[in-house]
Amino acid sequence: MIRVITCITHQHDYRVVLLAAVVCAIACGTTTLMLSRAAVSPAATRPAWIAGAALAFGSGVWTTHFVAMLAFEAGVPVSYAPGLTALSLGVAIVVSFFGLAVLLSAPGALTLITGTALVASAVAAMHYMGMAALQVLGSVQYDVRYVIASVAVGMVFTLAAFAALRNGRRWAASLLLAPAICGLHFYRDGGGQHFPGEGSLDNRAAASASASGHRRGSGGVACPAAQPGGDDRGSAVVGLAGAGTGSLATIRRGDVRGHRVRA
Repeated sequence: MIRVITCITHQHDYRVVLLAAVVCAIACGTTTLMLSRAAVSPAATRPAWIAGAALAFGSGVWTTHFVAMLAFEAGVPVSYAPGLTALSLGVAIVVSFFGLAVLLSAPGALTLITGTALVASAVAAMHYMGMAALQVLGSVQYDVRYVIASVAVGMVFTLAAFAALRNGRRWAASLLLAPAICGLHFYRDGGGQHFPGEGSLDNRAAASASASGHRRGSGGVACPAAQPGGDDRGSAVVGLAGAGTGSLATIRRGDVRGHRVRA
């Protein structure tokens, strides 16, 4: 938990974090509004309302994720695989649609829990697919405890939000749905580590990108964690960057000063 708090307070631009929170709040408010309309609409039009809610929610999760990445300043050049980045958006929307459809299909605990599981899984899948799309020299590793915690946070808040929505408390549902998205994101940030090195990327392509003078990305992979024995050499943990268009530059192994990786 301390790593997560440190990640947010010391490694992020709070103005961009606030922007991500606003995007998330708008998406959650729009989603719960459409779900409320879907719940009272005729059977013929209900799928359209659910589809609209899934579109608002999935795209909101995706946008929140990448805007939040822009808040981190680590000085590590990154790029993203466009196919996987786009696929993460599609997964968020499609899986959310099925989850919301189950949620509204019938009253009862079974549909509530199943719908919650599907929607929370859509959020988790989007976030971790977005991370898988990241291209950076070196390797990215996750603390399994933070991965489990991030998914659990998403599940708990999503369940509470949908329970509130079923009881007619739409604003409460919106307020509870937002932490399901943001909580998962920052717990994931707190549990990731980037180890600089050659990794699996083609060094010649990286060197070519470096020589071409492309601008660095605005962030890295995860948040900093203390290294045992006070020796920070050769590894660092950096926060996730936004979906930039710059190519990769060569990353040389070097000393870490103040949890920053210098290329």
